[in-house]
Amino acid sequence: MEDQTIDFSKLDYGAYEIGEGVFEENIKYGKAEFMRLNVRRIRLPDGRGNLVYLLSDTFENSLKMLTKKHFVIPPTYRRFYYPWIAMGNFMRRRYRMNLVKLKAERIKEIKAVPNLRPVVTRFIPKTADNVFFSAADLYQQFVPIFSRYAIKRIYSEFYPEFIRVLKEFTPEIMKPNDSPEWNNRLLIIDAERFAFDQSAGIKENQTNPLFIIYLAYIRTKDLTKLFTVDQDMMICSKDKFIKFNPKMMTYEKWMMFKRALFRIMNVDLDQYTEDLPEEEKKEIEEISKERITQNIVTQTIAPYTQMSSGATKDALHQAIDQKIHQKVATSLMVADEIRKAKGEEKKASRPVEAPIPSQSFMNHPIHKPLHPNQERLFRAISSDYTPLLSEEESDEDEDIIQQSEEIIQSDVSDMIANDEDVKEEVLDDTQERIMPIKNKNAASISSERDRKLREEQKKIVVKNSSIEEILMRDVSNVPIQTENKSKQLHTSNQNVKNITFSNFDKTYIEELYTKDLVSCFDMLKDKNSPFYITGIDVKDSSTNMDLKETWSVHVVDRFNKRSTIKVDIPKFYQNKFMIIGGNKYIILKQNFYNPLVKDTPDTVILTTNFNKVTITRRATRSLASIERIFTLLKKTNDTQLFVVGDSSKENQRYISTLEYDEFARRIFRFKSKKCTIIFSRKELQDKWKDKVPSDIKGNEFFIGMEGTNPILINEDTGRDRTNRTIAEIIRDNLSDEYRAVYDSIKPGSTRMYSEAKMAGQFLPVVVILMQWIGLTKTLDHMGIQWEFNPDIKRIPNDSKFNYIRFKDGILAYEPTTFAELILNGLYKLKPEKILFKDCDNEDSYLEYMHSVWGNYNGLNEIKTFYEFLLDPITKDVCRDLLLPTDIEDLLIYAIKLLADNACVPKASDKSYRVRSVEMIPAILYSCIAAQYKAYQKSGGREPMTLNQRAVISKLMQEKSVDEYSTLNPSIEVAKSSMISTKGYKGSNSEYSYDEEKRSYDPSAVGKIAMTTSNKVQSYCSSKIL
Repeated sequence: MEDQTIDFSKLDYGAYEIGEGVFEENIKYGKAEFMRLNVRRIRLPDGRGNLVYLLSDTFENSLKMLTKKHFVIPPTYRRFYYPWIAMGNFMRRRYRMNLVKLKAERIKEIKAVPNLRPVVTRFIPKTADNVFFSAADLYQQFVPIFSRYAIKRIYSEFYPEFIRVLKEFTPEIMKPNDSPEWNNRLLIIDAERFAFDQSAGIKENQTNPLFIIYLAYIRTKDLTKLFTVDQDMMICSKDKFIKFNPKMMTYEKWMMFKRALFRIMNVDLDQYTEDLPEEEKKEIEEISKERITQNIVTQTIAPYTQMSSGATKDALHQAIDQKIHQKVATSLMVADEIRKAKGEEKKASRPVEAPIPSQSFMNHPIHKPLHPNQERLFRAISSDYTPLLSEEESDEDEDIIQQSEEIIQSDVSDMIANDEDVKEEVLDDTQERIMPIKNKNAASISSERDRKLREEQKKIVVKNSSIEEILMRDVSNVPIQTENKSKQLHTSNQNVKNITFSNFDKTYIEELYTKDLVSCFDMLKDKNSPFYITGIDVKDSSTNMDLKETWSVHVVDRFNKRSTIKVDIPKFYQNKFMIIGGNKYIILKQNFYNPLVKDTPDTVILTTNFNKVTITRRATRSLASIERIFTLLKKTNDTQLFVVGDSSKENQRYISTLEYDEFARRIFRFKSKKCTIIFSRKELQDKWKDKVPSDIKGNEFFIGMEGTNPILINEDTGRDRTNRTIAEIIRDNLSDEYRAVYDSIKPGSTRMYSEAKMAGQFLPVVVILMQWIGLTKTLDHMGIQWEFNPDIKRIPNDSKFNYIRFKDGILAYEPTTFAELILNGLYKLKPEKILFKDCDNEDSYLEYMHSVWGNYNGLNEIKTFYEFLLDPITKDVCRDLLLPTDIEDLLIYAIKLLADNACVPKASDKSYRVRSVEMIPAILYSCIAAQYKAYQKSGGREPMTLNQRAVISKLMQEKSVDEYSTLNPSIEVAKSSMISTKGYKGSNSEYSYDEEKRSYDPSAVGKIAMTTSNKVQSYCSSKIL
């Protein structure tokens, strides 16, 4: 048996990574955040018109950047260019490069790379699409030029000059497009070839492009002053990348970027520069008054932060540094005003030397002019001070700052102890990085105060009904009002005489609109930091330009702090039209996803009014029992027992189980003395039809014979009538010798598991559930048999249970398919290194979450998903569809759907429901959720309020809100019957409409017309019958 192979033609669209047991989707270029370290590979822009500059040390290594697969290359990148003739100026020096003699040899090297062809012209043609540009030859040409210059000239001129030269070879954009995947000009720096040599001196490293970035910032505190070009860049290594743009760099972003840079370079450049010999250190720090001041601040805060994390130290350092500059700027402004008032002219020469006053410069009285040396000190460290002065002036300023060390230290200590602004800055920064501590003071659901507030909330009256009465309305069976049009329509077709669709919006507005709005506010009482409604005032605030009402919702938090959420909600004219800004608008019908939709074999989409979550099977390997069978096949190489073949493609037409489909990928038939199992449904239908028993049930399918007994597998459980899986049936029919081999096979550590995409990152579903409710509650919610035994040290050799080893024992659980898909994700956490008891708190997954995001922000994001993902409207829909109404149970149910390959067509109308006005409460819910998140992040300091026009402003941005014209009756009728999957939380990307999704499915008969508009992009919308 040969090594396992993967048929890439069967993979869904996406970027994937394969190697050493890893098979995972990577980050798309447009989704990758700037200034952040990512531990996955990036997929280059998928659009058109992209140009990627490759900066490595040699031409050959530029090609290796593509073959090493440090980033994912879409198939549209087929051209490779390098400038073989170039001349001009670089940093005011002439250069000339002629590589014509190497042209033939290099063309061969380029063609040796699969699917790559050279651009043979001197310049890149304007029609060229998605081209790689090797910048290595230009870099080699420029090194002898700029290496002779002083280091401050290198960091200030290298990148602007280098990018200017690159753009001389760059064609103009052919076709403008707003997509982040189109028309990119991206410079990728090879971090491996520019590895930093810590043992070398400053001269040897000053030509390193990564070191130049570092030097530029520590000397000027602002990359934008030097890198005036707006250029997207990436630093890539084997398993990491940083996407950044120098023009976007700020002091706040620098701290995060610097840590990422050090990690990808595998070196602490701060420590390197600190350890340099004094004569070399002077080259860097001769102009760095800012750096001297920073060093004093760092030394002063060190005793206060000995037990703090690096992130907290950075936050404190940043807060104090900003405070110093703020107060210095204020003092200088006051000094200038005093001088101006006294009629003194500012002198160009420096004042004579005088002792610096001993008082703290931050407490300098504003009614007196600054002492001359004090002013020089302030101007030396002020943010607008230009460091590139004469050597004499630079040295003089350094002396002043060094003499002021005690003054600065005194003020820093005072800030740490007493400055509220500094404390708040540190708290805000820290809360962005760590998971909020559970509030012990939060009112529990059983507390007397909480119970009283809940009861009082039920009695609050909204539009003549109490909140309790409004929320208790049955929404599961609200009939749409019917109008009889028999007097107006004279036809024999009785179906068209009773009209219901025209009253769709009217019924919603009259029966459900108020309930959905009230539920958006009522849900706040069930959050981790609850808010209770103390009153709701609804006032008609319509004007000549707007038809609306203003809701003023008075709430109180657990600390009895009161807030008012005041927001405008549109009213409807004739139950159809909105009047906003003097114009008439209509909300088009939206074909909105049901809460759970599985339209591909290995993906489930969870859609709510808060967000959309993609849940997939990560096919690293198959399930444990299947992998053991595959390993047995490889060890024995018995072609009589196992006939190899792939029937998975033809099996897609049939409903089966995940286990059967996984076997069908590798095995065509299993045949022992007493048992035959066929993994081709077509073969079974053609040649084994007479063996199918007459008592087969509707949810069973026939796969073979065991002796004289037919083997029938239940589609729901994946087991036969004796409660065995297919793998267990195969094991029972192995010879004693082969069974011993099978039992000796240990399951691998990398297996198929499920993951969900939340907050822009894919995470194992089990990790999400662990953060939400803990591992033990997750196992209970799964409804399977499980047991943790701390006394077992070795995993038993049996197939009755699946086992996971923890540091303090063994977890045994029932080997169902969905349970494996969930719990196999634990192997991403390396369970053998963690305690089972710790899996109910953040200690077990904290490090893993940090590795995914590069910080602890993800913990807060996943917590927000838990609190807000399942909104009240979606919860009502789940009840109608008999789905779980708790978010953790709904997520587990989604994994059960992944336990087989059954799915509905992408165009199936069974996956959708119709809505229109319902979008307004949905938008209100998301606005409240965003504000609650800000409230939590600020530790309760941010008020629980909304911009009064937040809902209307967001509504008007939606594609499903269209201006209504009464000039043309045909347009009026067409718009009222139009339906689209676009709109709020819908499918708004043009790329999501593939051929299958644009087709007409039989399930839409009677609801959606088969004809569409003759307009462009008509595939995005249809008409309701």
